[in-house]
Amino acid sequence: MKKTLLIICCMSLFLTALAQQAPRRTGSINGRVVAEDGALVSGARVFVSAIGDRTPSPSRNIPLDDDGNFTVNNLEARGYRVSASLPGYVTAGEDDSWRVARLGDTVTVMLTKGGVITGRVTNQSGEPVIGVMMQATRVKDAAGKPITVMLNAMGGSLSATDDRGIYRIYGLSAGSYVVATQNANMIVNGSPYAGLVSTFYPSNTREGATEVQVTPGGETSGIDLRFRGETGHSISGKVSGAVPGAAESSMVARGVSVRLTVPGTQQTLAQSFVQTGREQFGFELKGIANGEYEISAANFQPDGTNATSPTRRITVRNADVSGVELVLASLASIAGKFVVEPAAGLKPDEQALCVKGRPAALNEIVLNAQTVAPRKTFQTTMGIGDTAPAEDGAFTLPSLEAGQYRLQLNLPGDGWYVKSLAPPASKTANAALTLSAGEKLSGVVVTLAEGAAQIRGKWQGKVTGKMRVHLVPADVAAANDVLRYYEAPLSSDGAFTLTHLAPGKYWLVVKAAQALVEGERLVRPLAWDATARAALRKEAEAAQQAVELSACMRISEYKLAASK
Repeated sequence: MKKTLLIICCMSLFLTALAQQAPRRTGSINGRVVAEDGALVSGARVFVSAIGDRTPSPSRNIPLDDDGNFTVNNLEARGYRVSASLPGYVTAGEDDSWRVARLGDTVTVMLTKGGVITGRVTNQSGEPVIGVMMQATRVKDAAGKPITVMLNAMGGSLSATDDRGIYRIYGLSAGSYVVATQNANMIVNGSPYAGLVSTFYPSNTREGATEVQVTPGGETSGIDLRFRGETGHSISGKVSGAVPGAAESSMVARGVSVRLTVPGTQQTLAQSFVQTGREQFGFELKGIANGEYEISAANFQPDGTNATSPTRRITVRNADVSGVELVLASLASIAGKFVVEPAAGLKPDEQALCVKGRPAALNEIVLNAQTVAPRKTFQTTMGIGDTAPAEDGAFTLPSLEAGQYRLQLNLPGDGWYVKSLAPPASKTANAALTLSAGEKLSGVVVTLAEGAAQIRGKWQGKVTGKMRVHLVPADVAAANDVLRYYEAPLSSDGAFTLTHLAPGKYWLVVKAAQALVEGERLVRPLAWDATARAALRKEAEAAQQAVELSACMRISEYKLAASK
């Protein structure tokens, strides 16, 4: 009887504790997919995936209704990436926006008709080359800016020639492309094109390739290629060093690969998984033309604990190159925690503004690490990209090169602002984080404070190209505190929104947006550079367009006058 009572008592305590736990908050994200001109897009699918999931489940594939709308239900509170796909279309409006969707958001995804490159491939006798894979690699964007980093490991979009030797590559973003037959390392053994050097349009090596222009929705025809059919050389060697999972039998599980790239970029010319082995991994890249190349190895793991080798310069001159050794070393990482400092001393009306809307959760934050100075070289991997902290605020940013970094944050809601970012064992708040090769930096504390202010307004000047509004601290003591500088893009009509602002006095000024650094997705804030920060502060002070922000203040319809 006593034993029965004890069991009932324990069960009662367990159920009571379970009932007292805060329920896991779920919700939905709504949206619409349209063409760039606002017309409906039929047949598109929407993909929603959580940001920072180390063991990601497949993206949720959501159909559209007849009006192009979609709803994604039963989502946990965190940041999400929302995209749409339709054969022949590309995402419209490439920009520096950090697109994060959270519960309750309404998202508009714009698609635009992609461009087309088409032509015919013949051999030296003028006969059609049948079944060869053609590859179009984008080397400049629509504005003519070089693209140095390829997100697609294979380097570009593909299409096979038919029995007439005709190929048609569609769904291309606007810009400049080089067109070539696919590299031998991407071709299965037994193919008549295995081991042959890629021929670049019109009939050249990579150095002599003619660029092909693609416009939105346009078709560039007549890109006929005369296949050279030359037997290339090989580059071979071994990969050694830090290889997680080396005892496993599957080389795919280890993810060890070798890439040959255009010098100074990450434009992939050839790639291959290395051969199996416990202590070292042999590799061979075939069909390589004479020229200068860069070669590197990388080991990718699901948890982001990657390793890379230093990039080596390789010269191929009428002979095979052997004995190349690539030594993997673990990359650096940053680990830390977000903490929230409650607002104190708020007036009742200020407090009401602060608690308006749903409460934000720490795991809804999205962050990444960005180098303070633009990169001069590119390793095989440049960080894990966007990630998110755990529910308790703990975060890790793995797979980082040696260098100096600042954290870029996308905060949820509108109540928090970043008060301080303190590296471990440092008395200097808001300092950049410096990493040596392979260093595991931990103990970084990011303090968020409640009581953020917000400004919504419109610039009264003429918007020409991409422009940004800057908020500059008027307090001399904050002149070099990069966390007190804010910036946001202007829309085509001059509208802007500045959020997550610390209380204080600021100056506002509008400037032309700096160009994206090659290979980087986000704009590096202007205030990160000491010289640019000083110039920005001088210009903003001279403009004398000041605003005083108190805790939780919400300013709407702010009219920002154009500088004379």
